[in-house]
Amino acid sequence: MVLACIAMFLAAVPVARAAVGCGAMGCAAFPADAGVIDVKKFGARGDGVNDDTAAILAAIRAADVSFGTAWWRARIVFFPAGTYLVSDTLNKRAADGRYLSGMVLIGASPQTTRLRLKDRAAGYDNAASPKPVIFTSSTLLAGQPTAGGKDYLGKGEGNDAYANYVENMTIDVGNGNPGAVAIDYLANNSGALRHLAIVGGSDSGAIGISMDRKWPGPALLSDISVSGFDIGISASYTEYGVTLDKVTLAGARSIALRNRGNSLSINDMDIDADAVGVQNLDPRGLITAVNLRFSGDGTTATAIENYGAMTLRQVRTQNRAQFFGGPVAGGAVFEGVYQGNARLRSATPSWALPVKPVPVTGITDGVESWVNVQAYGAVGDGVTDSTSAVQQALRSGASTIYFPFGSYVINDTVDVPASVRRIEGAMSTISVKRYNSAPFWLGGGIFKVAANGAPLVIERLSFDMVNKGGKLAIEYVGAAQLVLRDIVAAGITLVDRAETGGELFAENVGGTVRIAGTSGGWIRQLNSEGNGIRVTNNGAPLWILGVKTEQNATMVATTSGGTTELMGGLIYMVNTPSAKNPALTNSGGKVFASYVESSYIATATYDVHLSDQTPGAERIVNATSLAPRGLGRIVPLLATGAFGS
Repeated sequence: MVLACIAMFLAAVPVARAAVGCGAMGCAAFPADAGVIDVKKFGARGDGVNDDTAAILAAIRAADVSFGTAWWRARIVFFPAGTYLVSDTLNKRAADGRYLSGMVLIGASPQTTRLRLKDRAAGYDNAASPKPVIFTSSTLLAGQPTAGGKDYLGKGEGNDAYANYVENMTIDVGNGNPGAVAIDYLANNSGALRHLAIVGGSDSGAIGISMDRKWPGPALLSDISVSGFDIGISASYTEYGVTLDKVTLAGARSIALRNRGNSLSINDMDIDADAVGVQNLDPRGLITAVNLRFSGDGTTATAIENYGAMTLRQVRTQNRAQFFGGPVAGGAVFEGVYQGNARLRSATPSWALPVKPVPVTGITDGVESWVNVQAYGAVGDGVTDSTSAVQQALRSGASTIYFPFGSYVINDTVDVPASVRRIEGAMSTISVKRYNSAPFWLGGGIFKVAANGAPLVIERLSFDMVNKGGKLAIEYVGAAQLVLRDIVAAGITLVDRAETGGELFAENVGGTVRIAGTSGGWIRQLNSEGNGIRVTNNGAPLWILGVKTEQNATMVATTSGGTTELMGGLIYMVNTPSAKNPALTNSGGKVFASYVESSYIATATYDVHLSDQTPGAERIVNATSLAPRGLGRIVPLLATGAFGS
């Protein structure tokens, strides 16, 4: 995969510069009034000579947001083009030392923004005691920095690591730093590493991306290359699942990808290393992978060491000596469900869905042509009704409409015309205050997408309706492709696509999804918490790479000829309900699923994992027929029809 430069569509750089027209993924620019923090305004030079550590940390501190101001405490910290030299760890902490979440670091592009660790930097000399360049963390909500809560050891651990992002840059660990970890990454529910080139030298780099603190995921790693390092990517613990899409691991000295108990969902990964390609160490670990390619020197390189479960499709090897403990022929293609080195069965039904990439929309408008909703009277104070102002901005004729960081009230449906190609949220929040608004009685959305033209991108927004009554964020009835990126819908349905709706693409999103019609849907990294049905598929081909549910949830209900493929994920009932829902239901469709179940209460587990009520093919799959994973279950393959029996 090529880390190219396209409008990665976030923006913060002061617009004293020329218009930026990015045409490929991984390029960002922002208007000066978007509420984004520019590291150069805090003294960062970006000249590759002066140490910018203190300036960058000051910018990160300035980006923090008080509790209650916005859904996520996450303003964007932007790195304009340049080489930023650092000598210590970049992290986000409160004045009293408590770790915080909501660290969003965005560069101009991997080609133009470089974060480089000083050669032979202090504290980075010991691979046995690694030290990160970038460190994201979970928020410690109360107490002293090391007093307890979820962070007993003062490691920034926990499961409140919301909205941690690093995007659009090269991270270089320099020379003479054998203990360097490029990114020590922790994110929960909403977070991504995206459009990154991570570089380790011949004498530098312990781990490229480490996800070895409690508890990683759900999170998305997308369009990333990791070159060098002893270990390319490492994940640990049994919660909460990590999704990897379009990842290249090259030149690892020991292990390219290591999993110690988690659930990894993988699509489109290249591993080129004269080392172990994939190591699945823990019997509780599940790796679900499609389009995985191995290459190496052909003499000592082992493609896969597996001590857990793996569900594989379209796995290709070239110049690898070993595969599941035995020799492998060059150019071989593999698929199947594996437990340890044993292949149990096929993993590819005849109706397996095509994997379609997120469309490159080709939006190239410069930031000077973007329209600010505040120019029409919108106010991001969480109180003022901005409905009319937002509608006017959408009708302005501009192709990009943006919300400067803030919290906006929208009380009625606003229509998104065909002229709008992108709605940029800059990590803003949208809520509804007038709960009895007529459009919402009828099931209308806050945004109504009815256009039939070019693709529309909506990104970096949170819809906050927690304890305010159910609503719909995005009503999708038009035939144009819709891309949802970094969207959180709390207490509200994320998207309802009607039968007339076009192809839906979503990555790193949260909330409930309803999809109808025959157009396809492709979701990468879905977090959906709450009771009842989380995804309804009424007749569509729907492919999901990585899902996490909490509470008494049915992951997907498939009906009316729909086809659902759920490629990896994690379900967690948390507490014991009075009546348990099945994990998956089907009536007249087809289902393929691979996932794990976590539980810490013996009675808070699923009794039924699949309830198929298709006439003439009724079937119940009970937990007792599935392999245990602690108190939960490990489910490398669950399917309807003859293939699943």
